[in-house]
Amino acid sequence: MIGLVLNEQLSKDSIESLKLSVNKLRLLTSNIIIPTSNKDFQVISQIFNHQKNVKVIEHVTPFTNYGSLSDIYSASIQYNGIVEFLTISPINSHVNQEVLSIISDNQNSFATTIDQNCFTISHFLIDSNNLTSYLNLDNFDLEDFLTQEIQCMPVSFAKNDIF
Repeated sequence: MIGLVLNEQLSKDSIESLKLSVNKLRLLTSNIIIPTSNKDFQVISQIFNHQKNVKVIEHVTPFTNYGSLSDIYSASIQYNGIVEFLTISPINSHVNQEVLSIISDNQNSFATTIDQNCFTISHFLIDSNNLTSYLNLDNFDLEDFLTQEIQCMPVSFAKNDIF
């Protein structure tokens, strides 16, 4: 299983959240990928260049600027065949570690509460060829991808337990 930080956009506030996301994944996976835009690549690479098993990659054409699915696509083409990802977004970096651990134990899943779906906290298997075919349909919605295309199931948590 590979840790994948869904890093849509860098801001000054997100650097610490990005670091926290990496540290949470580090407890559950041995390798972590951080996809980033071309303009943010240098900054993020410098932050993580000294950390073993953390790989910063640039978004890959033709699917750049499509949010989390750009991240998933760019990471998935780094591997041949099926790859298993555990994802987190810096936006959700304060997620309870136990929640992330439970998601990692449940393949094809995402975290949810009674009033919020957390699609960026997920665990799934993906093949870059299948993802490419899906993205060629011009649907770049993470919810649709997780729930309809790869049929991830929600794992429910009490609102107080998730963060």
